Amino acid sequence: MSIAVKNLSFSYDANQVLKNVSFTAENGELLSILGCNGAGKSTLLRCMLGLFSAYEGSIEVNGKNIRSISAAEMARQIAYIPQSHYQAFNYSVFNMVLMGTSSQVSAITQPGNLQKKRTEDALERMGISHLSKKSFAYISGGERQLTLIARALAQNAKLLVLDEPTASLDYGNQLRVMEQAKSLIKDGYTVIQTTHNPEQAFLYSDHVLALKNGEVVGNGTPAEIITAELMQKLYNVNIEVHSLYDDKVRVFIPKQVIL
Repeated sequence: MSIAVKNLSFSYDANQVLKNVSFTAENGELLSILGCNGAGKSTLLRCMLGLFSAYEGSIEVNGKNIRSISAAEMARQIAYIPQSHYQAFNYSVFNMVLMGTSSQVSAITQPGNLQKKRTEDALERMGISHLSKKSFAYISGGERQLTLIARALAQNAKLLVLDEPTASLDYGNQLRVMEQAKSLIKDGYTVIQTTHNPEQAFLYSDHVLALKNGEVVGNGTPAEIITAELMQKLYNVNIEVHSLYDDKVRVFIPKQVIL
């Protein structure tokens, strides 16, 4: 599953938020969209998901313009994983994941054995089968995020869009969520995530897109893109970037604390 964004521009009334954004996420690739608050990351995701249609340019999924794809077909192509959140209703983890199969049945039909099997498989794939009967509202933030990813897997779409999937999670849960997201690449998924974390983008991404004020200021592999110069441009901070383990890891240190 691939997605190609070409010369995408979008405005809220007179406020232009995206300006000629172009990139491609290929099959079996994890793409990280890096940028500060207000850079246009969330707006870009909403355009890609078909939630915003008043944009200029084009968005194609597997070579097909999404303007010609129905909402039901979009749900079979793309799954959206929001930031971990508290559920207003007391659904079990199993039922939260089962909701991901709603596009596979009609509005008046209940999920059948196939949908329940996909739910069980998704829970097992994320390593959270033991949470199946627990309330979604009373599990940890990391467990909620894994539940939301499992729900996307049950949806049976091969393009996954994650909006800051590790926001508000502790360090251990950040690693668990990103390891699971990266492992999906081996199963043929294409994963796109937004993030504020350059270290995370460097460690897990195959491709990085950097946005500032709605414009692309970097587009390429993590080794090419994630530099001290880019961090200064994106976040207005002076830092040094140190490479470790033959450049497999990069450490970002503010200059004022370097001895």
